[in-house]
Amino acid sequence: MPVGAPNSTMVVATRALPRPGETSALTFIKDWAPLLLLVVAYELMRDVAGMTGIPAHDLSGFDAVIPGGAGATLELQAALYHRSALGPLDVAATAVYFMHFVLPAGVGLVLWFWDRSRYRRFSAALLAACALAFVTYVLLPTTPPWLGKPDQVYKVIDETIRKLHVPGWLVSVYVHHDYNLYAAFPSLHSAFPLIAAAYGWRLHAGLGAFLLAWTFAVWFSVVYLGEHYLVDVAAGVVYASAAVLAVELLWSRRGVGFLRVSEARSAGSGGRH
Repeated sequence: MPVGAPNSTMVVATRALPRPGETSALTFIKDWAPLLLLVVAYELMRDVAGMTGIPAHDLSGFDAVIPGGAGATLELQAALYHRSALGPLDVAATAVYFMHFVLPAGVGLVLWFWDRSRYRRFSAALLAACALAFVTYVLLPTTPPWLGKPDQVYKVIDETIRKLHVPGWLVSVYVHHDYNLYAAFPSLHSAFPLIAAAYGWRLHAGLGAFLLAWTFAVWFSVVYLGEHYLVDVAAGVVYASAAVLAVELLWSRRGVGFLRVSEARSAGSGGRH
């Protein structure tokens, strides 16, 4: 390595340092404020969606467009779900489902500490995917399988919680939580871990591999639990991919512009560094 050339550890450490004049606390607040606003927007969305008066649609028929996807939820529950017993798959899938916000927050913390630039792109991609999804929820409200076909699809999460004998006060927090029931398409449960995997992979291959495996586990879980159709999952993948590509494209153009300014300044100073 040439003398004076920074290694990757030095580069990452430099990226993680706050700018002069900023405290770590202030930097943290500035960087995480958009994601906190995202949670608030997620909560407020249910009220906005209910004001449009647009009837909710059942998209189960679109699963047939996906090869082998027709009736996926019904087939999975018929093969793997036993209503009279508590199975380990039910507990695992429910746990995975409830990590919806926890996983992005954890990945965000890792990225924030180790690569501030990558964290900001990660958070921008999350915001972009959610913005697209929120607009879709308002204009095209859709029912999850358990609500669209209550006589055929089990709401496995509710039944699993009851079988686990979870304390009543904790159950009431979940049961009586006023969330938007008609926000199945696209599945943000499916989009969030894919975005996390996209940004975690280049930071560390092991982290990326874990997040990719987790992503597939989420996709399976939301369909098995009766929370989403396959078409909802596919839409989540499309929305996540579009958000990541858009953010990276904008970031690369910004980077090129910054590089040209740097080169111009370097030329003006006689090329000295």
